[in-house]
Amino acid sequence: MTIMLTEDEVRDIDSALSYATGGEGQVYFGYSGRGMYGATCFGVSLDRSSDLLALGVELACINPELAQALGDMRTDDLGLGIIAYWPDHDAECIEQMC
Repeated sequence: MTIMLTEDEVRDIDSALSYATGGEGQVYFGYSGRGMYGATCFGVSLDRSSDLLALGVELACINPELAQALGDMRTDDLGLGIIAYWPDHDAECIEQMC
C-alpha cells in the first residue's frame, strides 16, 4: 500500500532538505528504485550520504510526526550522489518543485 504525502508534508521535507544541504539537495518525484518493479515513490537527491543524518535531524525538528511516519528508507548510488527514497510513500509533483 502506497501512502500519498500531502503538499504540506512535501514542503516540510523540502525545507528540511534545504537546511540540511545548504540548498544543494533536490526533491525527486516518481522514483522507481531497486525491486520496485515500476512502482514509483518519493525521494530526495543528495550530494553526500552524510547529508542523510542532517536531513533526519532537520525533519525531526520541523515535523516530528512525519519524520517518524516515513519509516524505512532506501538509498541508491547515482555515481555523483545518492538518492534516498521511501518505497511506501509517494507524492504528486508540486508545481514549484518540478
